[in-house]
Amino acid sequence: MEKHACRAVNIRKMAAPFFLALVLFISLNTVVSAEEKVEEINAYPGQTITTNKLGFINTGIVGTFDSVYANVSGEAADWVSPTTIYFGAVSPGEEVWKTYTINVPDDAIIGQDYSLTWKFYSEEGYEESVYHTIHVVSEFLIPWWVWIVLILVLVVILAIVVGVVIGIKRKREKPVTRMCPQCGRVVALDLKFCPHCGKTLGE
Repeated sequence: MEKHACRAVNIRKMAAPFFLALVLFISLNTVVSAEEKVEEINAYPGQTITTNKLGFINTGIVGTFDSVYANVSGEAADWVSPTTIYFGAVSPGEEVWKTYTINVPDDAIIGQDYSLTWKFYSEEGYEESVYHTIHVVSEFLIPWWVWIVLILVLVVILAIVVGVVIGIKRKREKPVTRMCPQCGRVVALDLKFCPHCGKTLGE
């Protein structure tokens, strides 16, 4: 019994430092995620986009970042304003989103991709880069779903037109039967005599 009691005491003594080390490990390895709401951006020459969002998410359990900021670089860095975004202090589980503007120059080449990189820093030594691509497209480029809607609308319009034309054509067609003026029965249009009463039918 004394041996079992000693073993139980020893396990309890070992468990306390283990959990303490685990908490310390988590606090020293806070997981941070720097995310961009839109990873790929379509824009046309001369366009100004003010709805872009850059986010910093601290998904760690323990550990606050006192000063987080991001600098922009890449081929499209001159298009961005501001070029530095400050997030401030970010607590565990907190996410901070900031907006920035992209001014696409008029001489941007349609069909070419331009790189845009945000690099995150903090006073604690955290660094991470997020890469994005700006696709320069024509201002009058129609999305694929718009084409589908247009095709469906054209099909419906065509069906309506065909239905109207067929209806008008049927109304204009001559009747294939007529009524006998003597017995009142319906007879074929091409008959010269009524098959029921023998009445001579006119043209």
